Amino acid sequence: MDAITPAILLLNLPPSALGGMDLLSFTTTPKFQGIKNIPPGLHFVFVGSTSTLSVRHGVWIKVNASSSGPPAFFIRRWDTNSEELLPETETTTVLQQRANLGRIWRENLTPYRQSASQDSVTTEETNRWVQLTDCISESLLARILDADAESWTLTSSS
Repeated sequence: MDAITPAILLLNLPPSALGGMDLLSFTTTPKFQGIKNIPPGLHFVFVGSTSTLSVRHGVWIKVNASSSGPPAFFIRRWDTNSEELLPETETTTVLQQRANLGRIWRENLTPYRQSASQDSVTTEETNRWVQLTDCISESLLARILDADAESWTLTSSS
């Protein structure tokens, strides 16, 4: 198995949902469960209930550059009633996902990238997102969104 790197697991997504992270958007497949190899920094992950025009619901996450300790692993669940990404709070689900991480990692997580035309992230592509978010701090997000890091959520209707 490849080395585990920072990742976000997105559970219970509707079929053919609009998904995206930072500057890239895509239509999800039933097999898709999230994104791996997320570089350090702030990132915005979003989902819309359909791939057509819909309200997009997202969450900001912060991946630290520190190499000590286990890599960041975020788990969010799509709530079909409220149509938003919520933190997974069910302990059994969290433990089950962590226990199956090797299989999920190989089969259900797509690598982070900022271009649909390339399979690898180039320095220039990564720098675009960094340039756009460089002045956004954790304290700024907390103040604007009036929430702590676990609740940095935003919708396109906000």
